Amino acid sequence: GGFTVYVVARIAGRQGPPLAVSRYDGVKFPMDFRLDESNIMAGGMPATGGQLNMEARLDRDGDVMSKEPGDVYGVISAPVAIGSENLSIVLDKDR
Repeated sequence: GGFTVYVVARIAGRQGPPLAVSRYDGVKFPMDFRLDESNIMAGGMPATGGQLNMEARLDRDGDVMSKEPGDVYGVISAPVAIGSENLSIVLDKDR
């Protein structure tokens, strides 16, 4: 309890800020997540068929910008197609 989970999508092969971020407060695991057009940070959604790098982070202070020691995170090891469903991100890495 009291933790925040951020699910983040970045366009595969590009540097810079995330394409989309979704925030979940006070979650219990396993949890469902969804990213769609309402979560886009800037610009528009890339064309169907584009690839995304996906990650999730359990954040102790609720500040998306901070990355503190002890924050746990996970990534999907290969890019996923835009529109993919039933993805799993395992939070198995520690800062």
